[in-house]
Amino acid sequence: MSITGYVPRADFEAYVAAADVCVNLRHPTAGETSASLLRLLGAGRPTLVSRTGAFAELPPHVAIQIDTDAHEGDLMLAVLRLLAEQPALAAAIGDHARAYVAEQHSLDGAALGYVRFLARLYGWPAVQRIRSAPLWELTSAAPAAPPAQPVGITERRRRSAAADPSPALPLVADVARALAEVGITDGDRLVLPRVARYIAEVQPATPAAPAAETMPEDGTTQT
Repeated sequence: MSITGYVPRADFEAYVAAADVCVNLRHPTAGETSASLLRLLGAGRPTLVSRTGAFAELPPHVAIQIDTDAHEGDLMLAVLRLLAEQPALAAAIGDHARAYVAEQHSLDGAALGYVRFLARLYGWPAVQRIRSAPLWELTSAAPAAPPAQPVGITERRRRSAAADPSPALPLVADVARALAEVGITDGDRLVLPRVARYIAEVQPATPAAPAAETMPEDGTTQT
């Protein structure tokens, strides 16, 4: 037997790929969700877990639960012998485990679960993701550029200011990206006003631009 301790992610995945059966016991538990267990199940490995905490909530066909009592060692040995003698049973449990993780533990599903929990907690309307692409990926065709026209000093400065991004834009873009990832859409009139007020509170005011001189249409300088 070889005890490696913590290993890099690539080594961990290599060990999992080489394993026929995995054991992920956790007792006592603080109620956490085990990332290592999800990786084992997602790899389609039949896995033994402690019947405690969040592990006890796993369906019986997804992970094999072992009681944390005086017979824990004997039961684990019996289950390991059974899986070694019946490889088809081990493969079936692994297939169920992989399907369970794919269905119940996707990033989109987790994000939607969070926002629905918050909606129930704060009394928001029912939230449902209806946008298939994030806000920052939805772009429309740019209109054709108008013919170039002579412009005065005021107009040139106005265009220069428009081309210079405001300090608020990075914050707005980050917030828009986060909202889109959890399924908030442009039509949400409950969440978006609150987000706008938050941005206004944390974003420092942009200093006013200096007054610009004007130029009459005849091209003479006005004083």
